[in-house]
Amino acid sequence: MKRFISQLGLFACVLSLFPVQHASAQDPVTVPGIFAPTGDFVAAPEKPLRDDVCLDGRWQFQPVTVPAGFEPGSGVPPPLTAPDPAKWEATPIKIPSPWNVNTWGNGRNAGAGSKRPYVTDSVYYPSYPASWDGARMGWLKRSFRVPPGWESRRIVLHFEAVAGEAQVLVNGKPAGSHFDNFMPFEMDVTGLVNRRGDNELLVGIRKSSLFNIKSPDYPPNQQRTYPNGSNMDDLVGIWNDVFLLGLPPVRVQDVFVKPLVKEGKLAVEITLRNDTGAPATVSVDARVARWINLSPKDEGEPAWKLGPQALALQEQPATVPAGGTAKLTLVTPVGNALALWSPAAPNLYGMLVRIRDGSGPNALLDQKYTRFGWREFQIAGRQLLLNGQPIRLFGDFSHPFGPYVMSRRYVAAFYSMIKDMHGNAVRPHANVMPRFWMDLADEMGLCVLDEAAVFGSSINLNLKAPVTWGRLSSHLDGLVMRDRNHPSVFAWSSANEMFALFFKTNAADKAAEYAMLQQYALRPRALDPTRPWISVDGDEDLQGVLPVWSRHMGIGLPTDLPSGDKPRMIGEHGGTYFAGPERILKDLGTDCAYASYAARNRALAFDLYRMITQCALKDLAYFSPSELVWFGLEQLPFGYRTTSRPPGLEDGIFFPQYRENVPGVQIERLPPYVMTINPGWDPALPAYRPMEMFDAMKAALDPRGPQPGPWSRLPALTQRGAAQPAQKIASVGFIGDPSGTLYKSLSSFGLPLATGTDARNTMLLVIDGEESGDARGAGNIAHAVWDRGGLVWVMARDHGSALAELSDVLPAPVLLTERKATALIKGAASPATANFGPSQLFFVAAGDSDIQKAGLAGPLVKGGKVLLEASNTDWSLFEREPEAAKCSSMLIYERLQKPPGAALVETVEGRGRLWISTLDPTLASAQARAFWTQLWENLGVQPSPLGDGKGEPGKREHNLLLDGPVN
Repeated sequence: MKRFISQLGLFACVLSLFPVQHASAQDPVTVPGIFAPTGDFVAAPEKPLRDDVCLDGRWQFQPVTVPAGFEPGSGVPPPLTAPDPAKWEATPIKIPSPWNVNTWGNGRNAGAGSKRPYVTDSVYYPSYPASWDGARMGWLKRSFRVPPGWESRRIVLHFEAVAGEAQVLVNGKPAGSHFDNFMPFEMDVTGLVNRRGDNELLVGIRKSSLFNIKSPDYPPNQQRTYPNGSNMDDLVGIWNDVFLLGLPPVRVQDVFVKPLVKEGKLAVEITLRNDTGAPATVSVDARVARWINLSPKDEGEPAWKLGPQALALQEQPATVPAGGTAKLTLVTPVGNALALWSPAAPNLYGMLVRIRDGSGPNALLDQKYTRFGWREFQIAGRQLLLNGQPIRLFGDFSHPFGPYVMSRRYVAAFYSMIKDMHGNAVRPHANVMPRFWMDLADEMGLCVLDEAAVFGSSINLNLKAPVTWGRLSSHLDGLVMRDRNHPSVFAWSSANEMFALFFKTNAADKAAEYAMLQQYALRPRALDPTRPWISVDGDEDLQGVLPVWSRHMGIGLPTDLPSGDKPRMIGEHGGTYFAGPERILKDLGTDCAYASYAARNRALAFDLYRMITQCALKDLAYFSPSELVWFGLEQLPFGYRTTSRPPGLEDGIFFPQYRENVPGVQIERLPPYVMTINPGWDPALPAYRPMEMFDAMKAALDPRGPQPGPWSRLPALTQRGAAQPAQKIASVGFIGDPSGTLYKSLSSFGLPLATGTDARNTMLLVIDGEESGDARGAGNIAHAVWDRGGLVWVMARDHGSALAELSDVLPAPVLLTERKATALIKGAASPATANFGPSQLFFVAAGDSDIQKAGLAGPLVKGGKVLLEASNTDWSLFEREPEAAKCSSMLIYERLQKPPGAALVETVEGRGRLWISTLDPTLASAQARAFWTQLWENLGVQPSPLGDGKGEPGKREHNLLLDGPVN
């Protein structure tokens, strides 16, 4: 047979024909208008007695360096030095946004051209310098003017949320400070402002982590002494709106509407404030009118009006002391005046509480608007009641993986998705989300389990520090005060998965801290007696203290639901965020997940459907899978129009327009694959792309009863063939460098290797395609093996450096491509691979998981049989990777155009066979060694027992956020 000689010299050049493709140009996708318009802080019915000026817009920013001597974890934050007039950054910061907003997700170093090419970046503000990402302290500055007509008003600064400890100065004088990453706060700056000219507003911020205190229980992690949140805990800066308010000196400070439906009464608890130097005697009344939504679907700013008066609450007198507050309660029977609120009929009303100091035309001092719904939630045994009728809640929750959560449009589309799958509930996961999350739930008819930003399973809270409990308590109180008028809020969740914090705490300390947790969890009762449901999500009922039993669980059905007489909920269920193919096989008994990201979703869809139909519909008051919005839908390729390269900074949706002094976040760019919901930002994409988990939940909750489908049955195990008994091979010939990597690797398996002239007398000859050694006479030895009907195996790995010397062995050109693989799939049938199933061809482990370092292509491959080839799926992009990255990485990789990926190719040579492979026999993982051992046995070689396991990972600590729940 004529051997391929001259073309092998082209080998080095041909490598460049098959790389992952470089960037190709595409026109940017731009969207007119701003990203997330929202409404003013002061509602229209409150004007002109109250007014606001939005201070969002371009501010100046100055990072401040943390001094070198600062001791992290000491509880003593570094001092925030005064700003330097000469060191303001040239680039303005667009408030609201944290200054490190581009770290919110996967950071800058991701995507095309980076070391993480299949991970989508999170660069929402390309204009922000990279140096801002690591800044832990800084100053922000802008100027403002007090509008004319505010001469008699109190001037108040209102911040919706600042991440970090904020020090506020007006015209160089301290106005106050605040420390909570999520809650709104106000400062009266009446005595500090210049009413006739410009005013300077300075906000100095120190990152929350600068206040850490190391816990003796677990110093590396348990350090945070403040509500830590979920996926927002490392942000720093002004991330929500800022307003300047002009308020009446005698005014309504707070309104708490109590719909007592069972009693047929509406009660209103009103707090009055008097900032004058004399007592104020006033009269207070309230008027109720239907709230009418005027905003078209999927539009930006909210639009509404109040209809005719439906109910009046009788006027009462009140006296408010100078510089103080006073409380009173108005109560009135309702009769048939108000329509009930429910998910099916989310009727809303607006209440105007008025203060007068007489009856003349100028007697009205203040008018405060509050929206509410006529509804009442109660608990009866294991049931949750709404307006006296049992209701089961099925919902979803969402981690905030980027600033898109600051958009009303996004939230409205997310809620529409929940309703599409017949859900009626939502839980903002361990974060206090912007107010419009509750506003939209009120309007669209979803029940909200309102949760504090206390995230136990992050395992970073320090419960030993007394200051922690004070901050958590203030935070929880603030949440209840902010949201208790929302009809959609049916319950309070005081924290999330606190059980995770006690795994290294001694018994005595645990008992004391657990008692403090129980006391903390019940705080909402003091501020809101109208909602009996209080839970700590995932922590059962805190040893019987809470009125609701709540658990989080992984794959499967619960076997130990309590028999007590209280509502039971499973707030997170399934293997969505942690279960790769091996876990799916172990827990569900199907190996379908190895095939693709979508196939994994198919297995989880079965688990979800089974859970709803066999448990939740019968036994639970509340059920939610683990984040259907992230794992039951596909991440969307916003502004990414090619599969010839991974996405890069040139991709995404761009928002070139910018408006000053309007509320709402205004990102510059929406990167590809950072979210699953498209509220119209990319006209080329649908609102969402459902996967089978979504379809399964929708079918399980169908109003007609659960509907069958592919999710009704478990995908079967792959049928594996039996390896045909091979002729026993006593020795394996070897041609290559006897001191090289391949020889050492084969020896580590205990293979009986024969070299030199002994190699020609074997039935299996291995030729090193990387390190040639002395390859003279390889062709003659190979022919001798073939003449006996044997197998010649040329083993390349990544470069094939020795292939050019094997011109008398290879019958046709063979090329190596830039293709790696952590899993393989079978091609043509072969006795040598018949007994391999997907689980035996999966190699993801700690460390090097690339069983294949290059692909095979060229005439030899085209004329031969591909026995094994690279999987189109790379599960190393999913296993133990953060949630913000793993799902999109899988989709990007699977859909990317790839070079050829044959891994093991067979041709017939005379009476024998030729194999050429790019499989790596040096891989040290247990999966790889088991694969190689079985393959040698299939060929008739009996290797010695497995080696010493060098390179295998040691035992690692279980991580709830990566490895899932534990029993």
